[in-house]
Amino acid sequence: MHNFGSLALTFVGYFLVVALCLLCKCSCCCKRSRKFGKKLYKKLFYGALIDLIMESYLTMFVSCLINLQHLSWTSYGEIVQSASTIFFLAVLLVFPLVEIFYLGCIFGRIDEQEVQDRHGEFLADLNLRRGRLVLTQPAWFLLRRCVLAVVVVLLNEAALWQILILMATVLV
Repeated sequence: MHNFGSLALTFVGYFLVVALCLLCKCSCCCKRSRKFGKKLYKKLFYGALIDLIMESYLTMFVSCLINLQHLSWTSYGEIVQSASTIFFLAVLLVFPLVEIFYLGCIFGRIDEQEVQDRHGEFLADLNLRRGRLVLTQPAWFLLRRCVLAVVVVLLNEAALWQILILMATVLV
């Protein structure tokens, strides 16, 4: 996709490491390889993927919105670009909802060591003593990034509306 830059290489690299992880985990020949695969599996599917999406959310959303304005299905390259735009936009829109649902499901086990190992850096900034409502904070973080991307890309000629909408998200 246009404007995705080296972030596209990060996603390709991530999925190559996932393939390596699955290969090591399913390996029949070496016990060390299986152990390495299991350890890598825990880091990849809980810590690394969530961090990758959280840190690159704004960049990905802006790129998707820019490409969404110019969808074209005439050549093979444009078909791949348009399909990847729609795919990433769908992932970005669904991710906050999945995140809230998943965190709500594991909230009862949040003090367990296994859950802390998997989600430690993700839950580090949350004050979990305040109850389940605090689990909406990461989704609100992503929603604010989504609003910022929409305002910057789609309302680029309406400066007053940009300022008002961004001020409203800060106030909320």
